[in-house]
Amino acid sequence: MKKQYLTICMAGLVLISTAFAEPVGFDNLQIASITYGTVADEGNPRLMAAYNNKIYFIVSNDGSATPSKVRCYTPSDGWSNSVNHSIIEETTGKFVTLRQINNLLYFSDNLGNVYSYNGTSLTEMSGTPFTVSDYVSSIGEFDGLMYFGTSTSNIFRYDGSTYERVYEVTEDRSSIIDMVAWQKDGYLYVSVGPRKGICCPATGYVIRSNSGNADFWETVLSGNYYSMLFIPTADYLYTAVMDTAYSHSSTVRKSSNGTDYPIIYGPDGQYKRAWGSLYHEGLAYFFADDRISGLGEIIVDDNGSVSRTIYQNWQITQAVELNGEVYALATDSSNALSPANVYLITTAPESATLLVLIDIEPDTLNKKSHGKWITVYITLPDGFDVGTIDTSSIAITSLIGETCDPQYTQEADLSFTPQVGDRDEDGILDLTVKFDRQVLLANLCLDDVSITI
Repeated sequence: MKKQYLTICMAGLVLISTAFAEPVGFDNLQIASITYGTVADEGNPRLMAAYNNKIYFIVSNDGSATPSKVRCYTPSDGWSNSVNHSIIEETTGKFVTLRQINNLLYFSDNLGNVYSYNGTSLTEMSGTPFTVSDYVSSIGEFDGLMYFGTSTSNIFRYDGSTYERVYEVTEDRSSIIDMVAWQKDGYLYVSVGPRKGICCPATGYVIRSNSGNADFWETVLSGNYYSMLFIPTADYLYTAVMDTAYSHSSTVRKSSNGTDYPIIYGPDGQYKRAWGSLYHEGLAYFFADDRISGLGEIIVDDNGSVSRTIYQNWQITQAVELNGEVYALATDSSNALSPANVYLITTAPESATLLVLIDIEPDTLNKKSHGKWITVYITLPDGFDVGTIDTSSIAITSLIGETCDPQYTQEADLSFTPQVGDRDEDGILDLTVKFDRQVLLANLCLDDVSITI
C-alpha cells in the first residue's frame, strides 16, 4: 500500500497576533463611551461603588430641581438596559455618600437619613442620631464595626444596635471627608475638613485611632487642606490632599512605618485637583483635573511622578474595579450642569501584531503516524520577550488547501509545559509549544497544506 504523506508548508516569517501577559495598566487608555443624562436632565456624578456585579453611582443636579438619584449600571446587560434603573429617588434632599460595607451597600442624604441596600430591597436605618444639620458625609469600617463621619466632623460608631459618638469637634468644622482602615499598622484614618466659612488658608487635618474609642485620637497631618482621599495598600498609605492655600492644587503623599515619602504629584500652584483614587494591579491611581485647562488627568505612582492627560474637559471623579475591569465616572467640567458619563477603562493586556519567526517540526507528516506532538518554535523580534507571551493565545487558525477547512482552529496543547530556551544556540531566546498531532491529522486534507499559527 502506498504511504500517504502531507507536506506542511510554512513561511519563515509570519504575522501573528498574540496577547502578552504583561499588563498595560492605564498607559493605553481605552474608553467605551457610555453617556447618561443630558445637560437639562441630570448630571454631576460624584460617588460610585461596585456591588453584586453591578456599578452603583449617585447623580444630582445642583442647578435644578431635579432630585438626586442612586443609579445602577450592569455591564453584562449593556447600558441600554440599565439607563432607567433608579434604586431610589430623593424628593427634597441629596445623596452625599455611597459605600459598600459588610456585603451591603450604604448611602446617606443631607436630610440625616441612612439607607442600606442588599441588591433587591432598600432599608432605612432607624434610631440614628443624624439630622439635617449633622448628616452622614462618610462611612467606614474598622474591626468589624461601622463608623459614620458627619457633616460637622463628628464620628459615630455603630455596633449593630447602638450609636456611640467616639469623636467630637469643639468648633464648627465642615464634614468628615474620608475614612479608611489600614491593615499594615492597625489604625483607622479619618480626614477632617476645615472650619466652615474659611477658605484660604484653612486648616484641615488627618487623625487616626487604633481602637476607635473616644479617648484616643492623634493628629498625623495638619495644614491648609480641605479635601483628603486615602488609598490603603499592603505597604503604603496614600493620601491625596487638596491645598486651599494654592487655589485647590493637589499633592499626593505616601507613608509607611511613620515615614513620609516624597510628594509624587502636584507642585504648589499648579491648580491640579484630585477627585478620586484607586489601587489596581500594584499601582496607586488618583483621578484629577487641571483647573485652568480643564483637562482630565490620571496621576500614577510608578516609582515616581507620572501624570497623563485623558480627555479635554472631562473630570474622572471616581473609579472602581469590577471583575478585573476598571470603571470610571466622569463629568464634563465645561458645563455647570454636566451630563454623567461612565467610561470603561480597559486594563487587560492588549493584542499586538508582530513579525514573528515560526519553525514547525516535522515539516512532513505521515497520515498514519502515531506520534504525539507537532512542535512549534517561536522567536520574537528585538525588544520583545518570548517569556511574556500568553501561551493560551497561541493557536493554529487556518489550514490552506483545496479540500481543507480555512476556519479550522486548534489551540496549543498546554499539557506540555511551554519552554523558553535557545535551541539553535544563536543567542536569541525562543518559545517552544506543542500541538496534538493526532487531532491535527484527523482534520487535515490530502493536500499540501499551509498552516497559519
